[in-house]
Amino acid sequence: MQMHRSHWVSFDAIDKTERRGDGARLILADGASVPVSRSHMPRLRAKGIV
Repeated sequence: MQMHRSHWVSFDAIDKTERRGDGARLILADGASVPVSRSHMPRLRAKGIV
């Protein structure tokens, strides 16, 4: 799923989320940190990730 303009992430790779105001960052299983744009937050909420 697209999380940000240039970031696509598999749901299986998500280890945890960090909320930051209206947005969030995903911490992946390999330790990478990926930003989540506000426009993609509703999809993460619908999946129960945030």
